[in-house]
Amino acid sequence: MTQQHSAILSESLDGNELSLTPNPNRALGKTALWGSFFFERLMYYGIRSILILFLLNVKNITTEESQIGYGLLFSLVAVGYIIMGPLTDKYLKQKNAVLIGFALCLAGLLIAHLSTSNILFWGGLGLICLGSPAIDLNLYVLTGRLYSKADPKRHSAFYAMTLVSFLSSFIMGGFATYLYMARPANILLMLSVLPLTGLVFFFILRKDIKEIELKDEKNAKNSGTDSPASTKGWQKTVFFLALSAFVLVWASKGFNVSAVSLAFDLSNFSTAIPATMLFSSGTAFLSLTACIIMLAITAKLNAHRLPNFMSWSFAILAGAGLCWFVASEILTSAFPLVLLGLAMGTVAEVMLRPMLYSHITRISPTRWSSTAFGIAKGYMLLISNALTAVEYEGIVFGVALAVVIGVTWFFIARKPELFGRLFKGVE
Repeated sequence: MTQQHSAILSESLDGNELSLTPNPNRALGKTALWGSFFFERLMYYGIRSILILFLLNVKNITTEESQIGYGLLFSLVAVGYIIMGPLTDKYLKQKNAVLIGFALCLAGLLIAHLSTSNILFWGGLGLICLGSPAIDLNLYVLTGRLYSKADPKRHSAFYAMTLVSFLSSFIMGGFATYLYMARPANILLMLSVLPLTGLVFFFILRKDIKEIELKDEKNAKNSGTDSPASTKGWQKTVFFLALSAFVLVWASKGFNVSAVSLAFDLSNFSTAIPATMLFSSGTAFLSLTACIIMLAITAKLNAHRLPNFMSWSFAILAGAGLCWFVASEILTSAFPLVLLGLAMGTVAEVMLRPMLYSHITRISPTRWSSTAFGIAKGYMLLISNALTAVEYEGIVFGVALAVVIGVTWFFIARKPELFGRLFKGVE
């Protein structure tokens, strides 16, 4: 296999040094990472699509218990990020963690399928709560490592991963339900093909993942200079990046939950079911479209400055919140405003979240990259899941807070000195 190399002149994070970094052909590395990510996301969204139906009709669990089990299970997925991040950095390393994650998911699905007791069934699903985060967070970290710390093209790679995630969600949203209707008792066995395929796929191609970040750090250490991965005060920067992502995800989930609720509150009940279906399919299509546009912007125009993205995405988020408030007061004609608010919230999240993920992996030292990403995403999902599970008043409070923080973050992003103090090392 012939490796084509070019050289890119990039600035290190402190802006004081210039380093000549080899830039190999990343096609095979991206294929290994994004192909594996696609299989994992297909499995994850497939389980999400059919789990409640499976619990109700195959396991004969009551509706209330099924909903509680569903909520607890995907809260445990968030906890899995918090556990697997530090575990990866200290013991496993990223590539091994991905392989172990696929093995856990495969074992979990087979155990859940073959189980004759509820303990074994939930234990099998518990393995997936560890395996899926191990795959997801480390594939993001490895994607960042295909690039030098100062290479702005790394942001485009994170938008591409998000596109893969939305695409898999779009596919499995309907296909998993079709498989369940055909073979309800064997659905978990059929889904187990996905982690098995991902395991084999990643195992074969893992050597093609060239971790440029680690080479940069090793070269800097050998030359006696500061590592380009080191940024003093990185913990504070990662905290504010994670906080920004949390607000986006919280608000976006709140808009989705409230949109479905408002659809059923419309005066003409016959329009409620089509409305919820439109929300679901429309959000998936909008997410894919927005992600493609952002991928084109970051790849072609090199428009990668975080303050610009942050200011406009939070301004859009605040506008989405205002649409939601107005819609909640005029239910008789709320549908257009609900749809507009949902669209704006989705665009705001897709516009910024991949770049925040990219910066979290960029700012954190390589020896703590999985820990930083895992804890940031884990707490983000855990708290946002809890807050959007509350009653109507809690959602109102969440959207109100999103508007306030959205406006606040907009002005922070427009003030270079203040932004620089909160987000040190971020461009």
